[in-house]
Amino acid sequence: MCGIFGFSGKKKANPHAIRIGLVANQTRGKQGTGVYGKQLYKSGQKAEEFIKSSSFNNAVDSVCVVGHTRHATCGPKDRDGAHPFVFTDNDWGHKIAGTHNGFILNMDEVADDFKLDKTEVDSEFIFKFLAHVHGDFTQLSNIEGTMALAFIIDKKLYLYRRKSKPMFIAETPEGIYYSSIKDPFEVMGIHERDIWTLPTDVMFTFDKGILVDEQPINKPEVDFNEFTTFLGWVNQIPWSDRSKYSWIPSHKKPSTGSKIRNWEDYEGIDSRLNESCAYLPSTDIEAKRRNNQKMLENLKYFVMLHHYIYYKF
Repeated sequence: MCGIFGFSGKKKANPHAIRIGLVANQTRGKQGTGVYGKQLYKSGQKAEEFIKSSSFNNAVDSVCVVGHTRHATCGPKDRDGAHPFVFTDNDWGHKIAGTHNGFILNMDEVADDFKLDKTEVDSEFIFKFLAHVHGDFTQLSNIEGTMALAFIIDKKLYLYRRKSKPMFIAETPEGIYYSSIKDPFEVMGIHERDIWTLPTDVMFTFDKGILVDEQPINKPEVDFNEFTTFLGWVNQIPWSDRSKYSWIPSHKKPSTGSKIRNWEDYEGIDSRLNESCAYLPSTDIEAKRRNNQKMLENLKYFVMLHHYIYYKF
């Protein structure tokens, strides 16, 4: 989970507003902060320390700014791992500077298919890939994973998200702000009526705060044969090894109300189902227990299917 925040408008961004946005989004990541506007500035610091630097104001001195607070899932926890990431392609002739909230699942496969070197940070690979395909955003359907993207090309702001990652837009007289959470908009005094949720699976382009283009992006396809392999693979991972994978729980059990990530989040549900057998209509206790076991297996399958589809998109 990371935080993203930024601006597009007719006039240059207000540095104080960008500070508010980054510090508010610090709740989503404290292992790196960065901005790109007039130039790139980033570090391994948390936002409340990062914004005190004399380099900050100069970096955001632009009509278009992207910012990021990082919760590290892979790669170095320093400046090199912090967002934004900047790439150019000589044949394309443009520069892309981007931020990402989420993670990707198939970097190896995409790197092989497009003859690209992998990156230490999976988010970095997305922008390397987009530069390689010369800004053909439809190619994002090749990348599986969770995704909220904010990036700049030629001082235009591009925003895109998939269902599992939030992004909100706030319209103001000076331009539009975007954020992973609504909190900074409340601090800035923006009325709820001027805040809206960015729709999913569409690339939105803003030029000086004005929406100028909307391009639908196809989702990755779900392969149910692949899901069967995935289900077996996850079930074989010992709890002690799960900290290696940011998208499944480690040995620590999730708290009540946390997102379903794995069947073993439901450890103990079999006993609870058996305890409830008295409430089933059948009078045969063994039949009740068999019925409960069937319910259990079905629940296990659908919980894992939910996990697979949720994190793929």
